[in-house]
Amino acid sequence: GQNASKDIYKATKNESLSTDRLIPMLLDLSSMESVSRFVSAFLLKGYKLDILILNAGVMMTPYSTTKDGLEYQFGTNHIGHFLLVKLLMPLIIMSNTRIVIVSSAAHQYSYWEGIRFNQLTNGDNYDPL
Repeated sequence: GQNASKDIYKATKNESLSTDRLIPMLLDLSSMESVSRFVSAFLLKGYKLDILILNAGVMMTPYSTTKDGLEYQFGTNHIGHFLLVKLLMPLIIMSNTRIVIVSSAAHQYSYWEGIRFNQLTNGDNYDPL
């Protein structure tokens, strides 16, 4: 995270963007506890939130579940992002935050009937794609 912050600072060559404004923080989107801890820590610091980029990228993993018991990809890529935005919503509104959601075209290869909501906690007939 620290190295990425330095690289961003160097790449932007923006004098108003100082390295003390690029602050890496730990966030595991597969854990709802981690998301809650992150938001609490972020809010305690009193930061303004200019932009929020949602870009979890777990894909084609063997069947496993998150600590919360959800299928890993769904829990990380969807529920983790949902909780993050929901908990940050008061700050998002107050800061007039821009939200960017990044995705792939992998949804085209999902189950023909869509998300199997009744199978989010078991691996019956699981297809990692």
